[in-house]
Amino acid sequence: MVSGGTSTDMFTAAIAPTTMTLTNATLPQPLLFTRAGAPTGEAAAAASPAPKAAGAGKVLPELVGKWCDFGSASGTSGHGGTSREECFTLFPDGRYQYFYEGSFSAYSNVSPTYGVQPGVTGMGSSRSSDEGTWTATTTTTITAHSKKEGVTTYTLEKKNHPKTGDPMLCLDGKCFTTAFQKPPWR
Repeated sequence: MVSGGTSTDMFTAAIAPTTMTLTNATLPQPLLFTRAGAPTGEAAAAASPAPKAAGAGKVLPELVGKWCDFGSASGTSGHGGTSREECFTLFPDGRYQYFYEGSFSAYSNVSPTYGVQPGVTGMGSSRSSDEGTWTATTTTTITAHSKKEGVTTYTLEKKNHPKTGDPMLCLDGKCFTTAFQKPPWR
């Protein structure tokens, strides 16, 4: 958390042996800090090679950032609903983090003659997260080396949101919109 003047911002920090990456919704892209005295350029590449994927993948800078898909729905007459958030962050050093959270609730005011007691409430939620490394082959596939799921390769498509023009990454047809301000894909 960073405070200054009258505002406070929350940041997510990803810390590696020689780097720290900060992200939050207000940054146009992640901030990468390198430890003083840490190898840079070719020396850094030799000391910490980029992850290898099936094929000739590499980290593509234009894909770096946080990408999210949100959804929600309401029940009739305000009697429940559902919401979900699914995000992944692609870091410039080839790491990624994934997060999903979903919840639902329901409330019944149906007459007991239909077999449901008035005021019966149900709710549930789920969360999952993962991390690993990533590479992309040109702009047609992205490969994730997950700590939980192993290696998965997705078809990759870059689109712009039809209403806002914000860039989106579509993995196997499921689209995620940038969480940072980025120019539309060209």
